This record gives sequence, structure tokens and C-alpha cells, in this order.
Amino acid sequence: MAEFWLTDTGKGSPPLCWVNTATSARSQRDNVPLTAVRALPSTPYAAGTAITVTITISASATGYTVEETLPPGWKASDMSGGGTTADEIVRFGIANPGCEVKTMTYQAIPPTGATGTQTFSGRVVMEDVKITIAGNQSVSDKAAGPGDLDNSGTVDLTDAIMSLQILSGINVGSVPISADVNSDQKIGLPEVIYILQKVAG
Repeated sequence: MAEFWLTDTGKGSPPLCWVNTATSARSQRDNVPLTAVRALPSTPYAAGTAITVTITISASATGYTVEETLPPGWKASDMSGGGTTADEIVRFGIANPGCEVKTMTYQAIPPTGATGTQTFSGRVVMEDVKITIAGNQSVSDKAAGPGDLDNSGTVDLTDAIMSLQILSGINVGSVPISADVNSDQKIGLPEVIYILQKVAG
């Protein structure tokens, strides 16, 4: 197999400045951090009506497993990519993803009579590494109030963290527009200030 080299003068004089491009590319690929984000609808759910759940994962891995726990009584259907479901658990097995970003979806169906805030949880297992799926954790049958970015029914530290992540450009999943505090149709510094004031009491 042919090797190709570039000169990186920032590394010093030859031979220190000679960089193997194949090794460099592999190093970048192998250093992709494992992240997982769940996106839930930002609108209220209705009992008996399916909602779409989306999980986006990036990682450098030969494979990993995704496990989602549904709220009590909920059922899942239409899993993408060969996903399976049993006992309120949804599983996806991803083989040889390389460093590609993978997106998985499924339909979550609330039971008849479901009300209030309903919470999802999940994790990604990659060899000896386990991480909790970030992003949206709950849905509600009511529209979110001002500052309630995770639509949990309360404005708390989780909302403060989400607001700061949004300002930093981090994907936190979907956010209900009704959580906007100044009617500018976006989440920004005014929401951060409002949420921190609410949390501080």
C-alpha cells in the first residue's frame, strides 16, 4: 500500500515535519467522541397518537448498542434500521459505523388515558463505554411554559444547562417555541437570564 507524506513546518525540521497522511486521517477518525442526542416533538402529545423519536449518534467505533426505555405503558413501532422492541425497551444494534453520524427513529405510542409529563431514558453501549442519551428527555400533554425548555412542567437547572448549551451551539434536540420568553421565536440570552433567575428563586 502506497504511503503519502506532507510537510508540516509547525512540527520542526525534517524528519519531524514529515506527516503520514494515512496515519493523520486515521487519528482524526479514531478521536471522534461518542455523543448521543434524542429529539422529541416540541408540541404536546395526545393519548393514543404516535410521536416520532429521533436519536442521533456520532462515534469512532466498530459497533455499539442503543437501548431506549419508554415511559410506562407506552409502545414502540416502525423502528428504523432493524431496531427491535420488547417490554417497553427499544434496541438498535449498529455494526461498523466508522465515524459516520447515525440517525435512528421509531414511533412511540402513548396509552389511552396517558396524561402529564412522560419521561424517556436511554443509553449507548460501546465496548466498555456507556453514555446516557442527551437531548430531550420528556414530553407533555400541555404546551411548555416560558423557560421550560425540556417541557418537563417546571423551570429548573436542566433548563439552565440546556439554554447555555444552545448558546454554545450544542445540539440539545427540539425545544418548544412556547418556552421563548420574549416572543422573538428563538432561544437566546433572554431565556438564559430568565431561567437562571427562576432557578435562583
